[in-house]
Amino acid sequence: MKRMISRAAAAAGALALVGGALVAGAAPAGAQDTSNGAYGAATGGTIFTAPVANASPGNSPLIASNDNVPGVLSTGVILDRSDPNGSSSHVTQGVVINVPGYGKIQASGVDTWCRIIDDGNNVIGGTTITAGAITFFNRSTNSTFSMTLPMHPVPNDVITLPNGEGTVTLNVQTDDGGEMGFGGIYAQLAGGQNVVVAVSACFIFEG
Repeated sequence: MKRMISRAAAAAGALALVGGALVAGAAPAGAQDTSNGAYGAATGGTIFTAPVANASPGNSPLIASNDNVPGVLSTGVILDRSDPNGSSSHVTQGVVINVPGYGKIQASGVDTWCRIIDDGNNVIGGTTITAGAITFFNRSTNSTFSMTLPMHPVPNDVITLPNGEGTVTLNVQTDDGGEMGFGGIYAQLAGGQNVVVAVSACFIFEG
């Protein structure tokens, strides 16, 4: 039985809010996507931006010099690939997600990948976060809170941010009717802003 990734309905719904679907734009409205895909970053909620470097089989690789959403997100170079056998997203040269309340989620790189195996019956995949950290400055105490992010987080690793500023989910893994999604960092921030970085998706037909 296919259970190589963890099902997380809440995370799946949250990612859908960010990009429409894990491979946003790959299928017409109302149609189920049946293709692999990857994108580097997207935002939703208060400020919406479409997925950057949204690769699919036949439109791969895609490269973007950066994704810059003022006050919300900045990245370096994005390289996304997708083919019939799998997908990958590589966001490099610095990732910064701004958090309300003088906080930041940072990494020097975020990578996700997925691969279809076992003659199309299963999917494997994962996330790598390089030099990741969450940092907050507390103005009342003039002190800094810092937390190092794991390089290889467990699936759907949820971190609650200080002072009610939201949550961060690392290595988001979803299973939505055959579309297996892998998101590197997914931030749900106070005030309704959502940010996702490095998404890869692989589709298999579920019998």
